Amino acid sequence: GDTHRVVVPSTWGLFYGETRIYFGFMRVILALAATAASLRLVATRQPVVNLAANHKAGEEQVVYRQKQNNFQNMQYYGDLTVGGQVVSGIFDTGSFDLLVLSAQCQHCAADAKYDSKKSSTFKSEGTKQRHCYGSGCADATIGFEKVSVGPISAPKQAFWEITDHQIPVMDFARFQAIVGVGHSDSPSMKYNTMLQNFGVGEFAFCLEKGNGAPGWLYWGSEPQLHSSMATIDVVASHHWGAILTDIGVRTADGKTTALNICKPTCSAIIDSGTSLIAVPSAQLNNVVSQIGEVPADCTNIDKLPTLTLTVGGHSFELPPKAYVVRTQEPEVMNEL
Repeated sequence: GDTHRVVVPSTWGLFYGETRIYFGFMRVILALAATAASLRLVATRQPVVNLAANHKAGEEQVVYRQKQNNFQNMQYYGDLTVGGQVVSGIFDTGSFDLLVLSAQCQHCAADAKYDSKKSSTFKSEGTKQRHCYGSGCADATIGFEKVSVGPISAPKQAFWEITDHQIPVMDFARFQAIVGVGHSDSPSMKYNTMLQNFGVGEFAFCLEKGNGAPGWLYWGSEPQLHSSMATIDVVASHHWGAILTDIGVRTADGKTTALNICKPTCSAIIDSGTSLIAVPSAQLNNVVSQIGEVPADCTNIDKLPTLTLTVGGHSFELPPKAYVVRTQEPEVMNEL
């Protein structure tokens, strides 16, 4: 069947790159910088039919560079317009659907909420469904609306209005929408996703280095982003998933010890919608035992080993400052 490939910057990091579809052939490039200081996601697609309202079928579209605001180096969010109303959203490679906080959600704490009564382009569909993420679940109702990101738009985009949720982070987050940009059809609805309706040839996600620096989401082909990419196969049917063959620990003397965690391999999802690396507890305990103790004041952080992740035959380094969480709350231990 289809072939999927992911391209990751070969310097240091794991996490996002590029994706191309040539009549069923998909090439994906994903690149993640280990310190979260330089995350780059490029997804390329050349569709048989371009569904973007403002582009002709098969026509390569102009690149639109969308700013991603940075909140505490943990949340990167950009603006989109839903029914003429501007909302901020997290662009999430780990999901497929567009979910927006609705004015119908009585207890939602977010200031900016989408109100279908203020839109002349809203059409109700009525299907209700619960959507669950790593941070909680949301109850939503499906409808159709004009959705735009800069000059790119989908006039009748299927989306979900959040009418209730149990996602604590959304009560104080800077975003009001979750914008899924997974590479396949949505498993939760029969309609095209926003990524499919936009018909973009390629999208790229890049986080600048530096405390508080913004990120940028490129909609359209940006060839200069490809020069330092390594290519990795995408093996998952729905997600940006790749094969992780092992995790190693490299000490100051340059010696790397393989932990033999993946037997024979592990699956890893490349997810721009989270700032964490999630690992099953058994595997995590194995890693922690090799790293050693981290005191509450993190005084030995510069002496801790570097983690190496081998993905698709390429090795990516994760330095201590990227895998140790520091906190000023005395009741919370610094942790991996």
